[in-house]
Amino acid sequence: MTRRKAHAPANHETLAQLLYCSRKTRALPAGELRTLVERGARRNHGSRISGTLLAGCGLYLQFLEGPPAEIDALWTLLQRDRRHAKPVLVMQNPRGVSRLYPAHPMVYQGQVTPLQFTSLARDVREHVNAHAIWHLGPRELAQMVDRSARRQERTAKEPDDE
Repeated sequence: MTRRKAHAPANHETLAQLLYCSRKTRALPAGELRTLVERGARRNHGSRISGTLLAGCGLYLQFLEGPPAEIDALWTLLQRDRRHAKPVLVMQNPRGVSRLYPAHPMVYQGQVTPLQFTSLARDVREHVNAHAIWHLGPRELAQMVDRSARRQERTAKEPDDE
């Protein structure tokens, strides 16, 4: 992961930040997932939401930032989205002071490795302020990603039932 320079919100807007992790309920072809991300990015741009989405190891890890009401509404929708199983709130920051992704509504990276998941969480940890509430520590997140990656490897090695 590359270091991102934090940017102050435009016009001193109130900023909320959220990091969550969820299991994929089914594998989506790369093109279909990219289309979903692009559609969401257009919607998020209109709501002044920016962030990044990592997909890999059977998981999604997404960082979102924007107006608190918009972030809360999106988090509620994501918890009901059938493409996500067991979404876990990793971090929430009700009073962010700077954006990590000001220029892009949604940066997407697919087929990421476990190290990239933990790297994003580390970058977020370094950039959020003291108001951030961490519900899952780095070790617990790393364990979750590692378990999922091992599960994916076992599933890929199993012979088809045909």
